[in-house]
Amino acid sequence: EKLKNPLIMYIIMILRNKLYNICNQLKEKNFMFFPKLKTLISTHNDLDAVGSMIVTRYYAYLLNNPDIWSNGYEDIDYAYEDLKKYELIIYPDFSPDEKARKIIQENNIVCYIFDHHEVVYNDIIEWKKEYKNVHYVYTTEFSGAKIFYNFIKENYSIEINPVLEQFIEYVSIYDTWEKNNPSWIIAQNLNRLLYKSINYKIKNIHKYDLFIDMMNSKFNNDTSFSFNRLEEIKINQDIKKEKELFQSIISKPNVLIKSRKDSKGNYFAIIKCNSKISAICNMILEKYKKLDYIIAINYFDENNPKVSLRSKEHFNLLELQNVKGHENSAGYENPTIEFCSKLWDNTLYEIPYKN
Repeated sequence: EKLKNPLIMYIIMILRNKLYNICNQLKEKNFMFFPKLKTLISTHNDLDAVGSMIVTRYYAYLLNNPDIWSNGYEDIDYAYEDLKKYELIIYPDFSPDEKARKIIQENNIVCYIFDHHEVVYNDIIEWKKEYKNVHYVYTTEFSGAKIFYNFIKENYSIEINPVLEQFIEYVSIYDTWEKNNPSWIIAQNLNRLLYKSINYKIKNIHKYDLFIDMMNSKFNNDTSFSFNRLEEIKINQDIKKEKELFQSIISKPNVLIKSRKDSKGNYFAIIKCNSKISAICNMILEKYKKLDYIIAINYFDENNPKVSLRSKEHFNLLELQNVKGHENSAGYENPTIEFCSKLWDNTLYEIPYKN
């Protein structure tokens, strides 16, 4: 009898119409929620990746309180078989390789990819054609963490935290190497703070806990993003170390640094450097105006050397063979000790172009 009350009937009609309109709006917006499934976040191991971890933890209640993995691109310890434990895998600033894609597809795992690496774009697009449970959000305009954060912001009714927004913006500026951005110095200092805060004795993602706690303190207590006095001390210590390392390299020509002109007339340097790769390469590129790009050989692990490349904005590193990453910040895939030795001693004069 109560339901026949005209006032109640009128209220029900209003609510029904509002709900109908909301549903139509969501449908037009292609509104998506992450399904309520056992979830894994699989990301990289740099500032952009840690930014993705911070977004994950901040919005864990929306993401099914997921497990988090952090790995390098050629990480031999990537736990492929453990992927089968999950029903939903989210890749921010990372993409599943061919082996992971095969496992995901064979086990019908739902997969979301939020990435900005051009080198894997075609592979993922082809995979999407044959596997319908993969959702791919791609742009080179932002970092992976910002793509991931924007997706959450656009598809969930969340309260915006302005300090978190600033943090994500600085992460994106640094990771996409926007050196002309007015906030570049802040972004660069954020990356310095990360690496000064890592506990290198810990091998899993908890090595980032101090940095994550510092950022969460800002999100919860501050009205705008800034570095406190202790953080500024850490940053200045890192800047001092960079300057000392830079001077030690440029003061030892043919021992720690060499320069060459490649087959297309571009000038490049080769350096031996085991830490602070991005900062040191940036300083060298700024000092030597003639250089177009730098190849840095990292012998921190003598049995597993790494080769990183940095360039000025006009030079696209992805035009070089076996190089993956971004146009101005990339790495050589699976370098061997022999490759590094030949490149240094001029037996291999350059990294060849693709065309």
